[in-house]
Amino acid sequence: MPWAHTLDKERSAILVKVSGRLNDKELILGLDRVGLDPDYRKDFRFFLDYTEVTELQLSAATMMAVARYPIFSSESRRSFLVSHGFFASALQFVRAHAVGKFQVFENRQDALAWLNEDFPPEKAIL
Repeated sequence: MPWAHTLDKERSAILVKVSGRLNDKELILGLDRVGLDPDYRKDFRFFLDYTEVTELQLSAATMMAVARYPIFSSESRRSFLVSHGFFASALQFVRAHAVGKFQVFENRQDALAWLNEDFPPEKAIL
């Protein structure tokens, strides 16, 4: 499976790395696994690194469903790191319908700086 995540309870963060080919089933399965983790809270910050994705097989319906997925709160922040222009454009479209705060970046430092805004240094995602 191309989806791997780490839950950092101390920093209130989920770190996700996606690689290879990503399809609807794998995306939903990955999000479901996060939501089922007993230490997960809906207000956690998400850092999703899609820079190693080589092929996307995602339907528009799945992208829209993910925008409002029930594991996110209105206070959650999701930062997407991408390297593909098409995927960045698709995520910007989804962003208009997303629950919580949602940004797309092509630079890791910018993505993490945005996620760390308003958090004390000891909670910073590195």
